[in-house]
Amino acid sequence: MLGSEHLIDGPSGLIQLDYAPGTTEHVMVVCHPHPLYGGTMDNKVVTSVFRAFTGLGAAALRFNYRGVGGSEGSYGDGLGETDDLFAVLDWAAEQLPDAKLTIVGFSFGGYVAAVAADWIGSGRYALDLSLAELLLIAPACTRFDMTQLKLPSNTRMILGDQDDVVDTREQQKFADLMGLKPELVNGAGHFFHGKLARIKSWAAQSASAESAAADPADNTASPHE
Repeated sequence: MLGSEHLIDGPSGLIQLDYAPGTTEHVMVVCHPHPLYGGTMDNKVVTSVFRAFTGLGAAALRFNYRGVGGSEGSYGDGLGETDDLFAVLDWAAEQLPDAKLTIVGFSFGGYVAAVAADWIGSGRYALDLSLAELLLIAPACTRFDMTQLKLPSNTRMILGDQDDVVDTREQQKFADLMGLKPELVNGAGHFFHGKLARIKSWAAQSASAESAAADPADNTASPHE
């Protein structure tokens, strides 16, 4: 664990999460890739984003969907995992009731995060936190229909120009449809091997405003990328 482990009640049983408290009124919750294809909260993109936020003093939270790791239940076709996310967000609101919230989603997690943001924005789900930003990392827009979602204006997106899982051109089409101008990482595949420092620095832009004294140069890549 990068923070401290907690088991909380979720809609399909206990949910395992890793929480690191911060020194600012900002909390980041990150959603991992597809659970049926090996996705867990220990994914390197997920942990890189987690470290980006904690390194700047923000609270950070990652969790395993139902049926993954220490979380109970079984795969819920995306909407079940969105329900898991809302249980985690409610728990985060109890810990930091006045915090600004950033939701981050990578790949399948991008779909989960985008659905949650749409539901929050439409009032379908009442959240006690202020959604400051939505961050999408190579969202699975070809695997799930995301075209009808309404994303918040404060949405940022990043993708690799050599994505071998979710076609880069299709991601760009989705971004155009949503009115987004994604950041393109040259030479990056879907999992951003060798490019995790770029993901970390991109994500840190969200937390840096909360920590003016932070050092944004701490973006060195892990030797295990």
